[in-house]
Formats: sequence, structure tokens, C-alpha cells
Amino acid sequence: MKGIDTTFIIDLLKNGTPENIEPLGIEKVGLYFVTFQNGVQAIFKPKHAIGRQMNYKINIEAEIAAYLIDALLKLDIVPLTVPRMFNNREGSLQVWVPNARQVYNKKLSDRNKVIKFLDYLIAESDVGLHNLLITADGREISIDHEGAFGHIKKQSRERMDEE
Repeated sequence: MKGIDTTFIIDLLKNGTPENIEPLGIEKVGLYFVTFQNGVQAIFKPKHAIGRQMNYKINIEAEIAAYLIDALLKLDIVPLTVPRMFNNREGSLQVWVPNARQVYNKKLSDRNKVIKFLDYLIAESDVGLHNLLITADGREISIDHEGAFGHIKKQSRERMDEE
């Protein structure tokens, strides 16, 4: 988030009143698209989510820690992520990257070296193109770090094997 006042954004995400909250129709029920003042948008992930086939716990601490390591190392590849409560549900809130898109037309091995380094450093178990965004200017953004720091999920391993 180069050139953006992160202190303001952090305070807004942690304490601001959302102007709009919309549920996302993704298999992890409980995800919300949140819009704040000044058009800042973010994704809320609850710590406890209900999937189509099972209930499971999202490792929000890993999501937040991945951002903190990214910020500490000045990698600028993980969107700003903070802890947040919504409707009495503990979770994480990650800044939405506007005009970014997922990319499936490249090989997993073609990810940039900085993202590979971060995945290695944080022991990311859910490595895949489904967790890679490309911005309009061609930058790669790494998202969805709930599989970091040894938090391995069966479904993550299956997806890794497929890719």
C-alpha cells in the first residue's frame, strides 16, 4: 500500500462504522464485503465459518500475521489486514484491492520471487493461483493466508496437489 496513509486505514478498519455490508456468496458463509467512508473497501472473514460441507475455523491470526510480516519487510504484496468484530463475531478485515483479478492462465511456478519468498517464510500451506491477484498495473498480490504458519487444512493440500 505504497503512498497510502496506513495509520488512517488501520484506524478506519478497526474502529470505523461501515457504510455498507454485503454478504459474499462464497462457500465460506460469513464472508462480507464491507465499504467504509471515502470508498475504502474490505473483506471480513469470521474466525468461525460455516462451509457448504462442514464447519471450520479460519486462522485469522495467520491472515493478520502475514500482513504484519509483509509490512515489516516492506514487500507490499499482502493487503492491509486487521482484527475486527462484526455482529459479535471475531474475524479479520482485509483491504479490498480494486481492479485486481485472479489469474489462472499461468503456472504456479511463475509467481514472482517475492511471493514465493513470503510463502516459504510464513510456511503457507495453501499455495495456489486462487490466492494470487494481478492489479491493473501488473503487480502480483498475495491473499488468503489462513494456511500460514503450519495451519494445514485437508482441502488446501488437495488443491495444492491439483495445481
